[in-house]
Amino acid sequence: MNEFKDKILLQLENRIIDDNYLIIQWHITNKCEENCKHCYLKNNLDTDFPYERIDETLNKIYDLSIIIKKKVLITLIGGDPLLNNHILNIIKKIVKMGFFFRISGNYHKINKENINFLKNHGIISYQMSLDGPKEINDTIRSKNNYKNTLNSIVKLLKNDIKVTIKSVISSYNILHIKDLIKDLSSISSKISYNFCRFVPNNEAQNKYIIDISKNDYKRFLEDIFEFFNNENKMDLLIREHLLIPILFEKNILDEVFIDRINYIKNNYKKINFIDGCSMWRDFYVLEINGDVLACKKFPLKFGNIFNDDFIDIKFKKDNFFYNNYHECNDCKLFLLCKGCPAVNYALNKNIFSKDIHCWL
Repeated sequence: MNEFKDKILLQLENRIIDDNYLIIQWHITNKCEENCKHCYLKNNLDTDFPYERIDETLNKIYDLSIIIKKKVLITLIGGDPLLNNHILNIIKKIVKMGFFFRISGNYHKINKENINFLKNHGIISYQMSLDGPKEINDTIRSKNNYKNTLNSIVKLLKNDIKVTIKSVISSYNILHIKDLIKDLSSISSKISYNFCRFVPNNEAQNKYIIDISKNDYKRFLEDIFEFFNNENKMDLLIREHLLIPILFEKNILDEVFIDRINYIKNNYKKINFIDGCSMWRDFYVLEINGDVLACKKFPLKFGNIFNDDFIDIKFKKDNFFYNNYHECNDCKLFLLCKGCPAVNYALNKNIFSKDIHCWL
């Protein structure tokens, strides 16, 4: 077994362990110093999560974690979380509660003071985004974003803070992603990389995903696979759902592994213990106004943290996902894949339909 296969199988095995976590993706601010073309934040750009509701919110998260007997992992998102006026105090409160945390943000506030603070408070990882090599990325995001993000990667790694780089794939940049990955792998083997497809915010943007054919997307995924399988300098995080069929076709996932998890599914009626999509698990997106969503990329609301008991929100979400039939339910890769519900919702308003790019 090669090293790449070892890493992938360990990652998938760890998804079962991850079911021990209550994961909160906390939209802590709208503030951002970038102006990304694909950003879904267009209004109220100077807004933070209300600081006076932080303690109340943390207590509700804690209560749910006790009831369901799970540890808490909070992902702070924005905007750029470090632009929240109270972010340092919020992180102190999170750590005091015994919760784990990570950040998905930008490079702008990656300075010595903040790096030391994050390191001393046990940050799990810091994620930033790059959508291609310099010219492509800076067109999508902002001038000098590429150079400054690479510099921040080095700063974080030098201080032993794990770094993840994420790309948003569209017809605009799909042919350039491999060049980005080569650049990243030349910096450090300690970088983790993942990607997802662009989710259109309106009908005018649909072309950026529809213009990618099934065959083109499969070819792209195969190229990504071959690079990581052969170069093996960075870790590839399996976040794109349709990497699962590629891994199966390339014999990284074998029939024994698939049969084992499907045995659990069929005999114990569990569909959420090793998901490729977090929505089927104890994963919640917490919006600035308190709304609790299943995914940041489409408006499927299950309650409001300010007005509802979190356990009631959980029951409502669980019932929704358990009681709706998924078009891919009979596929042997269903548990690990399910396609991308957000892409499906954007294009046909049905999160339980087959992924538009699936070739199976």
